[in-house]
Amino acid sequence: MVLRGYQLGVWFATLLWDHEARTELLRRADAVARRGGALQHLNGILFCRSMAETTLGRLTSADDLAAESRQILTAMGAGPSQRQIYRNPELLAWHADDDRVHELLRRTLDAARALGNGAMETLALAGAVVLALGDGDYAGARAVAHELVGQDAAHALDGQDAPPARTADPAASAAVRREAESLAEGLAEGLAEGFPHAHETAREGHSPHALDGQDAPPARTADPAASAAVRREAESLAEGLAEGLPHAHETAGEGLSPLALGLHARLLPALVEVGVRCGDRLLATAALRTLTPCATAAGTPWALGVLARSQALLAPAADAEPLYRRAVELLSGPATDSDLAVAHLLYGEWLRRRRRRKDAREQLRAALVMFRGMRAAAYARRAARELAAAGEPVVPARTGTTSPLTPQELTIARLAGDGATNAEIAAQLFISANTVDYHLRKVFRKLDLTSRRQLARALAR
Repeated sequence: MVLRGYQLGVWFATLLWDHEARTELLRRADAVARRGGALQHLNGILFCRSMAETTLGRLTSADDLAAESRQILTAMGAGPSQRQIYRNPELLAWHADDDRVHELLRRTLDAARALGNGAMETLALAGAVVLALGDGDYAGARAVAHELVGQDAAHALDGQDAPPARTADPAASAAVRREAESLAEGLAEGLAEGFPHAHETAREGHSPHALDGQDAPPARTADPAASAAVRREAESLAEGLAEGLPHAHETAGEGLSPLALGLHARLLPALVEVGVRCGDRLLATAALRTLTPCATAAGTPWALGVLARSQALLAPAADAEPLYRRAVELLSGPATDSDLAVAHLLYGEWLRRRRRRKDAREQLRAALVMFRGMRAAAYARRAARELAAAGEPVVPARTGTTSPLTPQELTIARLAGDGATNAEIAAQLFISANTVDYHLRKVFRKLDLTSRRQLARALAR
């Protein structure tokens, strides 16, 4: 049952910006596939896990999962086209550490089209958007964004043409409700047996699925409460999406379908940035108006953090800074490093353009440390360029070294090693002193340190 339903569950958890549910579901599906020796299923699950880790900025983990997937493909006798298509395009784009990355993404796109695999075609285009944004190639990102949205518009609503732009469409709202209800039904019936305890500890506003890192109880029987909770979340999401669709149609530019935008909720923040950087306000506004009900219905810190970051990009100068600070605060949890790093970067760029160079350097420095810690080369280069423009010489990154610390832990450790107190670090990164203390305790444990005085030397090794 889990192997039949996990993809639907992953899609739904992604739409709800619920990384805990997605991670737990994929972990369980992985365990079931391994126990049953289902190599084909396991390969697909590993690919999904690699993509999920990539979206959270856990690129080293994503690399390991992708390598295992390639080993399974080889063992299954996969041909060159199949191996080509099972590259993780977004992982390639985030790393951007290979001179051939543009060519590799093009090959993946060509292979997907040759095999008629629309899902992989979409992922390849999404990777191209990430790469272009990291490179600061906003015109290139805009061209790919329009191609991505146009592709989805051609396949929206079971292959039917999307409704024309600038026209509110009640049928579209009804279609979204029907799809959400179908998703809810499939999750309730297909996943409750394999994922029954997911909603037992639901918090108000969003539903975590991991109990302080402990394994969830084993799946045995269907849980009516879980099914009801899934249905309630689906209904809430459907209401939000249906409410947002007519407004999105009103502001859509020629060739854009906000209905199609809604099919890629997690890419909407990137599309907002692309539109703003290129002066394509129609694209940015359509993406934000589609993102808003999705993120609000989800209610997770991840969703609300990327929403605040996107709103800041389009906000008047007087309103933007509180939104950037809110984004940083919401995204400072344990599992959203890539979006937090982008929030620091965008906030720093905004500050620099307002000649607040000292404040800008703090944000850009945090972004650079995080991107380097993730090995996100293109974004690190972009942050370094901005930091240099803000008046701070940038020391080239050391090569051939890895760190056991997450990017957030590394940022906090470097600040503490420079002599900053917990309160000062919290104020600089817009997080609580308790969060700083939590991360520093993990740093001490990972690096086998006993005092802050040892940090600078340990990080210099």
